[in-house]
Amino acid sequence: MAHLRRTLSPGPGNPSRENGLRSAELVTDRLETPSLDDRTYRVVRLPNQLETLLVHDPQADKASAAMDVAVGSFSDEDDMPGMAHAVEHVSLLPAAAPCPSPADT
Repeated sequence: MAHLRRTLSPGPGNPSRENGLRSAELVTDRLETPSLDDRTYRVVRLPNQLETLLVHDPQADKASAAMDVAVGSFSDEDDMPGMAHAVEHVSLLPAAAPCPSPADT
């Protein structure tokens, strides 16, 4: 698959541009799809190097997102069991959720 090097810049007036945040890079928008599929697909690389698949469905009235991170308990260091599970919880906590105290863990 050929990699495209087009940058997806936020539009004028977009807070991302005004705050100096970096843009996503288009990896490809040429994916093999069924002939009856009217959705559009593109793979982008975020500034943190995470590659994501974006799907646009013109018939959808809602949006959703999913994330798959290929790490787990097998990635834990021997002297730190449970670290992958702890990172999972920290990375998926809502921003407004209070941090638990050490006594709560």
